[in-house]
Amino acid sequence: MICSIAQLKAQGNQAQIKGFIYGPTNVPSEFSTVVLMNQDSVFMTGTMSAQDGAFLFDNLADGDYYIMVKNMEFKTFISDLITLEENEVVELDKIQLEDNVNVLDEIVVRGEKAMVEIHPDKMVYNVENSVNASGNNGLELLSKSPGVVVDMDNNILLQGKSGVQIYINGRPSRISGSDLTNMLEGMRSENIQSIEIITNPSSRYDAEGTGGIINIILKKNTRSGFNGNLIGSYSKGFQVRSSIGSSLNYSGKKINVFSRINYSDNDFLQDRNETMLRQDFLLDMDSESINDRKGLNFSGGLDYQLNTEHSISFDARVFINDRVETLESDTYIFDVNEIIDPELLVAQTVDEAPSSNYNGNIHYSFNPNKSSSLTA
Repeated sequence: MICSIAQLKAQGNQAQIKGFIYGPTNVPSEFSTVVLMNQDSVFMTGTMSAQDGAFLFDNLADGDYYIMVKNMEFKTFISDLITLEENEVVELDKIQLEDNVNVLDEIVVRGEKAMVEIHPDKMVYNVENSVNASGNNGLELLSKSPGVVVDMDNNILLQGKSGVQIYINGRPSRISGSDLTNMLEGMRSENIQSIEIITNPSSRYDAEGTGGIINIILKKNTRSGFNGNLIGSYSKGFQVRSSIGSSLNYSGKKINVFSRINYSDNDFLQDRNETMLRQDFLLDMDSESINDRKGLNFSGGLDYQLNTEHSISFDARVFINDRVETLESDTYIFDVNEIIDPELLVAQTVDEAPSSNYNGNIHYSFNPNKSSSLTA
């Protein structure tokens, strides 16, 4: 999609980029994640479209930028290169998102819950109501959630801010970095009920989440007795993705026992061409990167209702991952002065990064009445 640009002079001291986002039926697209990237497609900052579809990036330095718009229900949009002069306002023409072709032929009956709910203290993205959520892992779901950006290094940002704390079912995950990435990649969208986005956490949350809190709510078993399921998926395009998972649950009058196991194998292929001038030499590099990620994750737990006021629960999670990245490159070296004959440099590197993470929780709840509760 081509996005034309109208440029207007600004009266302030800093430049701006602004615009409006609409869906395929010309309805303003609220809660779309809007990302500002530099000319190398590196994340700069992010925001979220307003009720009328408007977005604004201000206090920008002059330079070249791209705008990317992400919304779970539509195709991702990337603008043409935007050249921003000093103290200039760039107002983009209307950005119209396109339907996701994967769901055009599907008829889905959903409950009464909206896709996105706004509460005084949080925003709730109801994953189970989204057709497009199927087949994604937890990290991919976060990257498509309103106001959330996952950068090239898998850092999670909320409305452009880092320091985001991830909670699972209202409890802090206590992990970060590659361990957090592996945990999220090991989650299946089919096991996630909703994602709560809390930009200004109250005192009931730990102070660690200075950039906000994202609370992932997993689905609970609501059927009595023994039950389970087996789910598998396979897709092939620019990347190959396959997974198989199973769950087994038991629910009684006072006790609920649950377990889930999932194995995934994803291959990501990336081709890249770079041309660089280094002193008197021109470097033309073609590279191909194959990233093979395998993951096994298990989660299980037990909830026990001691009486009408007291309950206790235990849960444990195990994540075992293996990532192998193979990079092959051909670099042609040309002497611009034509003194030295051209050379070809062929290289291959293999980077293997296995990892594992184990965590468990004990949770006690005391609820003397409907208006107050105590958890630990």
